[in-house]
Amino acid sequence: MSAPSSPGSPGRFPPAEASADELRRRNTLLQGRLAHANAELHRVASSRNVTADEQHLLSRTLLRQTHELRVLEDLYRARQEEIGHLRAEIAAFQGPEGPDVGVGPRVACLESQLRQQEADFRNLETRFDQAVSKRDVLQDQSDHLAEEVRLAGEEIEQLQEDRNDVDRAREDAEHELLLTETSLARATEALQQAESQVVRPAETSDGVSPDLARLTQERDTAQAAAARAEDRLGAMKEDLQGYRRSHHESSAELNRLRGLQAVSTDDLIRVVRERDTARADVDRLRGNVSDLDAKLAAAKRKQGVPAEELADAKRRLQDLEHSVRVLQRERDTARDVRDQARRERDSFQRDLDIAHQKIAAVAAAVGPISTADASTSGPAAVLHSLRSTPVGPSAQGPPADPQDRAPSGSDAATSPSSS
Repeated sequence: MSAPSSPGSPGRFPPAEASADELRRRNTLLQGRLAHANAELHRVASSRNVTADEQHLLSRTLLRQTHELRVLEDLYRARQEEIGHLRAEIAAFQGPEGPDVGVGPRVACLESQLRQQEADFRNLETRFDQAVSKRDVLQDQSDHLAEEVRLAGEEIEQLQEDRNDVDRAREDAEHELLLTETSLARATEALQQAESQVVRPAETSDGVSPDLARLTQERDTAQAAAARAEDRLGAMKEDLQGYRRSHHESSAELNRLRGLQAVSTDDLIRVVRERDTARADVDRLRGNVSDLDAKLAAAKRKQGVPAEELADAKRRLQDLEHSVRVLQRERDTARDVRDQARRERDSFQRDLDIAHQKIAAVAAAVGPISTADASTSGPAAVLHSLRSTPVGPSAQGPPADPQDRAPSGSDAATSPSSS
């Protein structure tokens, strides 16, 4: 029983040792490929991050340009409405009722506004051209970024294929490792059986046979090979665990890159759509500006026809303004004369009121007039006394006492004789 077991044991262990060396070489090769794949993944990740930053910056720039184009469109609409109002006013002034009113300054103001509007439209068209050129540059940058994204996607697909190859190789290595462990377990079981077979003849015999020495040597060799295989299997298990951890990390990084690629693709599609919309808006606004330029040229041609009528209207307006100024000066002079006449009338009225008061006072002081004093106290004496009395605010005071009135009456009586 010892003879058949001896040749089988040395034939089992060398294949296990050879398969362990082959697995170690394969693991080393897989480790190198995995390290290269990880380096490629990191490089692609950094490139993708840079591309994503550039795409984000491009998106913000495109959004800002779109907002500026919309602001320019609103400004263009407002200018177009102002031009429409100005045309309506010019048409109203060019009608049959225009020359009858003062239209010269307003027409000049409208002409200056039209020139200002033309300058504003030229400036607006220049800004549109600049915006279009910026859009073209941004489109080139967007195309370049799209090409970079496409190349990065191809690199990711290639890395995914490499990762799949590495996974398949890892699965093959795990399968071979499992086979090696199974073979090692079988070799260990055969070694234990051989030891049990060696122990039984040793108990029955006192001497040492050559088969026993050979089996002992084979057992020691098999134990050493099993120990080496176990060490190698432990190292291979550690390497496989490291590969698994690296595989999970690489898978997570790959998933993150895929999500970033999807987001970048969506942003790029949105930016391209906004760019196309902005380009259509620019083309439409440019067509509107061209139409407005043609309408302005037609309005200029129409405006050049009644230029002489406008000049005549301006001259008539100047004549009318001169006549109005002359009439205003005459009116002011007439008002001054009227005010002076009113002041003189008021002064005469006050004098007349004072005279009436004095007559009433004299009549009250003199009382009934006798026939003897009628010649000396008539209207002439009263008027003479009025002339001798100063006219002013002091004459409006209260009448004096009766003692003071008698001398004035005597004076009034003696004044005709003296005259």
